Parts: sequence; structure tokens; C-alpha cells
Amino acid sequence: MGKKITNSLPWIAVALVTFATYGASIGMASTLLTPWWIPAASAVALAVAAGWWISPLWGKITGSSSKLVNGVCNAAIGTGILLAALLGINYAGGGEPAVEKVPVVSSYTTTEHHTRRLRRGVYVKGSAYTQYHVKLKLPGDKVKSIVVSRERYNKLRRTRRAEVELHRGLLGMDYFTIR
Repeated sequence: MGKKITNSLPWIAVALVTFATYGASIGMASTLLTPWWIPAASAVALAVAAGWWISPLWGKITGSSSKLVNGVCNAAIGTGILLAALLGINYAGGGEPAVEKVPVVSSYTTTEHHTRRLRRGVYVKGSAYTQYHVKLKLPGDKVKSIVVSRERYNKLRRTRRAEVELHRGLLGMDYFTIR
């Protein structure tokens, strides 16, 4: 294995972990009843605070001895890891969910397009597809828009009421799941 490939493996691993943790965090935060910025601010604060102690470890990956460079790397990547961990711990707890019927405020569709590669460096608009959205009025006058399947969209459009499970998170951040 060449020197260049060996040096890039830690960066590839860090990039994969970063994308996976931020993606998981976005997915979990979409069903929170708590404002999204509360767990995000907590994760940022923890990552920045831990950055000064962990920055020497980042020096092995970045190749820099600068605490500032390593601290920024830790803050950016550590925030995603800590946010996914906080939300995962929150989702792991809780007892029996409370089931409620909530009204559907509105239902709408959006037309998106796939991206198609024409040739190297050239991408064009591909085939169209439809996404189905419903806005639910949750307890506490919170309105959440969620993406649903076509079958569920058609059912909710007819009934105008959705059955949701309200969960109490282990860290006190409530979240919902649609039945």
C-alpha cells in the first residue's frame, strides 16, 4: 500500500463517521417535540469544551500540532458524534408511549428530480418523483411537517386525523412516531 493511500485512510474514516452521525442526528431531530437547537447547542458546548483536552489526539490525524486547528476539527466532527449520541440516548429510554389522535393541518406534494450524470463533470436533471408531506398539529400547538408514503398520504388526506405515539425521552426531550 502506498504512502498516500495510507495517509488518507484516517480522513476517509473521519468523513464517513461525520456524515453518518450528522445524518442520523437530522433524522432523529425531525421527530423531536423539543426545539432542535437545544440538543444541538448542548452538543456544540460539549464538543468545544472537550476540544482542548482531545486536540492532541487530533494531531495524529491532521498532522498539525496547532491546538486551534485540532480544536476546530474536534468541534466540527465531535458535535455530530455528540449530537447523535445525545439523541440516541434520549430515544433509547422511555416507557409506554401515549397514543393520541391529532389533526392533519394540511397535506401537499412536492415534485423533486433525480440527478443524472451525463458525462464526467456534467450532471443534468433526471426523472421526476413525488414526495408526499403532511403537517400534523401536535400537543402544545406544535405543527410538524413530515414526509410519508403515498398510501399513508392518501389515507391521512381522507381521514384528516393521524394517530401518533408520544414518547418521553430518557433525557427529557419528547418525540413522536406516527402509527
